Amino acid sequence: MTLLFWQMLDIAASKLFFRQRKSVIFLPRHLLNLKAMSFPLSLFETHLPADITQKGINYFAQGYVKSLNKEDNTWQAEVTGTHPYQVSIDVQNGNVLQWNCTCPYDHGPICKHVAAVLYSILEETLKEVVAPKTFPKRKG
Repeated sequence: MTLLFWQMLDIAASKLFFRQRKSVIFLPRHLLNLKAMSFPLSLFETHLPADITQKGINYFAQGYVKSLNKEDNTWQAEVTGTHPYQVSIDVQNGNVLQWNCTCPYDHGPICKHVAAVLYSILEETLKEVVAPKTFPKRKG
């Protein structure tokens, strides 16, 4: 009887999976929209697909990243374009730990909006070390 209940729960919840033994709820990425994979901020481009990197740098250069701010280890920004999306990125000890974007992109681990914000964060954190002219000029 218990197994039937859990099977029915799985069916009713569709892509929501409940594992009775571990008591953990697993949500698919497109529902949770929180990505996690640790990599150094300074090398983030090497962890992204080339097309996402290019789109992200274009968004960054066009000034689509608005109101970038940091609270504790979390950076937040709004990225405009076709629609405005909210991006949140956790960076600790120079490592990107996780990110979240409100866009519907689900074709890979990271979207162009997050990439654009990563360029903005890198610019902010390296301002004192690297001459600003080494970054692409951006509007806005």
